[in-house]
Amino acid sequence: MSRLLFALSLATLTTGALAQTWDETADGGADAGGLIGSAQTVYGNGPLTTITGFMDGGGEEDGYIIEITDPASFSATTINALTEASSVTDTQLWLFDESGAGVQFIDDDPNSGTFLSNMLNDFVVSPGCYMLVVSGFTNDAENSDGDEIWLDTPFNVLRQPDGAGAGNPVVTQWDMNSGQGGEYQIDLTGCSFKQQAECWLLLGTGQGDIPLDFLGVPGQADRLLIDPNTIFGRFDVTLDDIPVFDIPNDPGMIGVHIFAQILMLNPIHFPDDALKMSNAVDVPIHQNASVFGPSSGMQIWVNSNAYLGGVLDIGFLIEGS
Repeated sequence: MSRLLFALSLATLTTGALAQTWDETADGGADAGGLIGSAQTVYGNGPLTTITGFMDGGGEEDGYIIEITDPASFSATTINALTEASSVTDTQLWLFDESGAGVQFIDDDPNSGTFLSNMLNDFVVSPGCYMLVVSGFTNDAENSDGDEIWLDTPFNVLRQPDGAGAGNPVVTQWDMNSGQGGEYQIDLTGCSFKQQAECWLLLGTGQGDIPLDFLGVPGQADRLLIDPNTIFGRFDVTLDDIPVFDIPNDPGMIGVHIFAQILMLNPIHFPDDALKMSNAVDVPIHQNASVFGPSSGMQIWVNSNAYLGGVLDIGFLIEGS
């Protein structure tokens, strides 16, 4: 891989696609649930303006994990041509924080008199991660005691939790009491996709030293320590899941150098310095490994030397995690 191609691939990962719509099936791949553990996380980059989906009749709710980036301009509404033309005639919109605690709820639009929903920003005080749920009337959010978190009425008033379950407003179930089903569209303002962290192990056969500040990614100490023309593998890794590689029992491999480095792109936890690069390890087969180079937030090491017939076993840590 040339330096140019490597740079382009990193830049693509940094900027991402700028699609503004999320579809429950096309993008989420399955039915969206209504709890923190089953809602679809709307991964991507840039502003999120539309969510589309389908509710089965008989009492279903669909939830989406989104980022509210501008609380002052936040809104969510099902009042649009797609929903109005569907068999869903009476929607409800619910907003929860990232723990599942209720923030606000609206049933009917207070201005037009329609049974569709128009949620504004009255009780959204800070940017962050939220779960937005759409349901049909009257499939309502309940807590672990089976108490409804909001009262049913008044229908056309945006409210904080005010039901019997308001003292414990974390949603754990829905009462499934609705016959509403069909297509829906939620139009949004003040929202963005939730950015996804990525982390890779890079393997190559040559040493390099290329500063990556030309990518326009914040951070001054990011350096590719492997010659990009020799990179033969890129593997998805986490702190708990990193591959181990078998070393052939081939005397011809003695002295062959494998260079390894970890790259992480994590705008969620490091918005001011999303790109992190570890130092690198030089692993000559059947000889002693060594660590070299600077790091920008991660450390890498070899758990054991890579002997013939053995394994290449690498570990790493994220500083400050």
